[in-house]
Amino acid sequence: MLAIFLVSPLAFPMVEAQNQVNVDPSNVFRIPALDGSINFAVNGTYETATLQDNTWVFTNLRLNGSVALPNFKCATENTDLTIYYCRNFTSRITLRYFAEGDGRQTFDLGLGSKAAKYGGGDWVVSASGNTFWSAGDKWHVNPDGSVTVNRVSGNVSVSHWYYMEAADTSDQPFYQAHSVAIGTVIAVFLTMVTATICMRTKEKTIQKDDNQPRRPKFWFKRKEQVEK
Repeated sequence: MLAIFLVSPLAFPMVEAQNQVNVDPSNVFRIPALDGSINFAVNGTYETATLQDNTWVFTNLRLNGSVALPNFKCATENTDLTIYYCRNFTSRITLRYFAEGDGRQTFDLGLGSKAAKYGGGDWVVSASGNTFWSAGDKWHVNPDGSVTVNRVSGNVSVSHWYYMEAADTSDQPFYQAHSVAIGTVIAVFLTMVTATICMRTKEKTIQKDDNQPRRPKFWFKRKEQVEK
């Protein structure tokens, strides 16, 4: 029994390592019914990759230089995709890829329906040459939070920005929803208190100087004459 307890903790990392499947640029994930394919520009790993309803579903996808994607879904029609990376920046997550063909692609980064809350207002889709399109023109957000890009080839970036989610405080407690305002009021109050203390200290110093006897100005002149 003791041997089982000693051996079993060591067995779990080995099992987890066996579940990881290596992937490199030579691996191509095809969608025959849609005449599309997907591959990755860098090495990485994933746990499972299955074709479901003409969509490739990857679990725990980890590409070199990218964030981990617990549940990444991708479908492409009449287009061959090469995915470069998916990275988290200061206030956004960006998927960068190359599309060869004039078809349609759908990406689900696993953000959920909240990513569709603003109808694309928190998404940006751009292509080579700093070309941008507004939602409804070349791309749109689906109710499940995935994004569909239509007839855009070359290097493409799909970004979801988090600033609108940060501003949405409708379901938060009062102190969290108004944390910025509360912090501002506190800062202003402390500034006013500090300024008041400084003014009173200055007034006391001036009054102290006024109470001290002062010698007439001509005393300095007479002193200078005596020294000469």
